[in-house]
Amino acid sequence: MNGYYKVTKTINGRRYDYWQRTWREGRSIKTHSVYIGPAAGPSVGPSTCSASAPSTPEDSRNHFGRLSDDLTYLKKYEHAQRREDERIQYGPRAARIRRQEAAVRKAKRQTAGIKKLNPFIAKMLKKE
Repeated sequence: MNGYYKVTKTINGRRYDYWQRTWREGRSIKTHSVYIGPAAGPSVGPSTCSASAPSTPEDSRNHFGRLSDDLTYLKKYEHAQRREDERIQYGPRAARIRRQEAAVRKAKRQTAGIKKLNPFIAKMLKKE
């Protein structure tokens, strides 16, 4: 699991190990974590030591499935996040398409007689 590093998180007084990877998308930082198992060592509550928890990223690959499955999941997750961000920022897809089609129709009306060009380019040329 290239680019992943081991992180121990404490949740409700119990410690858990994760393989974690972070990256930057624009101004935000995204994180992907893969659960390994309970952390070994002292904790606040009762001892939580797991013999089945993998100790290296390669072991966790065998433990949780193939790396390609994780990457496929990550790509699908990133794609869904991007779609959601676009929907929030620019509105639903159908509304965006309607706005674009209306803008094209308006540009074509304003540039009647100039058929060979993109209507938006023709609109700019007509202004000059």
